[in-house]
Amino acid sequence: MAQARGYQVIIANGAQSKGGNIETLMKEHKVDGLILPPTTVKPALMEAIGDFPYVVLGTPDTLRGDTSWVDNNNEQGAEMAVRHLQEMAYSNIAYLGGYQKRGFTKRRVKGYQRANAGRETILATDGTSENAYAVAMEALKQREHPDAFVCNDNLAAFGLLKACKQLKLDVPNDVGIVAFDNYPLAEYTDPQLTIIDIDTAMLGEQTAQLLFRRIENKAGNQQIMLSTTLVKRASTERKAR
Repeated sequence: MAQARGYQVIIANGAQSKGGNIETLMKEHKVDGLILPPTTVKPALMEAIGDFPYVVLGTPDTLRGDTSWVDNNNEQGAEMAVRHLQEMAYSNIAYLGGYQKRGFTKRRVKGYQRANAGRETILATDGTSENAYAVAMEALKQREHPDAFVCNDNLAAFGLLKACKQLKLDVPNDVGIVAFDNYPLAEYTDPQLTIIDIDTAMLGEQTAQLLFRRIENKAGNQQIMLSTTLVKRASTERKAR
């Protein structure tokens, strides 16, 4: 999309504060606009950027109303996952995976908590499949273990599937699983994973379009939240009980 409009894309790292790569690119007039990760949205950097066109790819934890950003509705997605599991007669639903006080994971946990109020089991991991396996094993060995999981991502789901297989728990009849992100391998797991689909292509497209409007002085600060969708597959197709 950028090249079709005559722009070249530069990917730069290490600009966490005033004086980093972002400010250098601006001062040397090497870029016309910026797409920033939400972790960089700090008062010092925002002051340095000033009126220079930029868009944040994700919801910043600070200055949310004073910046332009585009994100997926992670809270909505987590609520959707819990509601689906409840409709499939799962009653003890846990959340598995991720650094749960940061970024999109924090918002997913918040959505899970809102939909599952009163019976929350939140299982943090270090973000790897191996750790998700270990955490899931410990939880599933409990006498009243969760009968369903909302997984922060496919890595958490892969670890959970491995734990269920080792403990001879049937998915979906003993344990239901919904994971975020329609990663290609989600269709090839056994069973196939029910997914909260975050359309990363649309996210990038909307971010780029907003940046172009900012560069062309056709838009002020805007905040865009994209809806997620539920893709139902075998990991939640529980037999009637």
